[in-house]
Amino acid sequence: NLFMLSFDDVISDYCVQRKIRYTRYADDLTFSGDFDREEIISVVIKELKKLGLKLNMDKTCFLRQNSRQCVTGIVVNAKLQAPRDYRMSIRQDVYYIRKYSLEDHLHFLDVQQRNRYLYSLLGKISYVLSINNNDKQMLAYREFIGGLLNK
Repeated sequence: NLFMLSFDDVISDYCVQRKIRYTRYADDLTFSGDFDREEIISVVIKELKKLGLKLNMDKTCFLRQNSRQCVTGIVVNAKLQAPRDYRMSIRQDVYYIRKYSLEDHLHFLDVQQRNRYLYSLLGKISYVLSINNNDKQMLAYREFIGGLLNK
């Protein structure tokens, strides 16, 4: 972050003047808003060059408003959300536990350590809630799995 400080200052100022939202996580740059793609690429290339860095055009992509916009593993469209397949995996585990029992589900998965599995599932649920703490379904799952841990 210290190395990129001058870059962030220039790019942030550029974006504020044009009402573009800019975020950076390590080497992932994200720009949101209405802007000229070629112009922003040109500015980024120029500023990176000052630091001896190059933009990797193979990793550069532009996402439309109606497409799934995923940044550093988080879907950032209308609301922040963990990816759908990640959430569905949790839902599936909870469904099987409720339908067949925890013991049968663990047997099917060939898992020997009950609490380790439950803590792992709880960790996944907590990750989803750290992104969107208003996810009612995940809140209910957290309570359900927490109840199994307390038995």
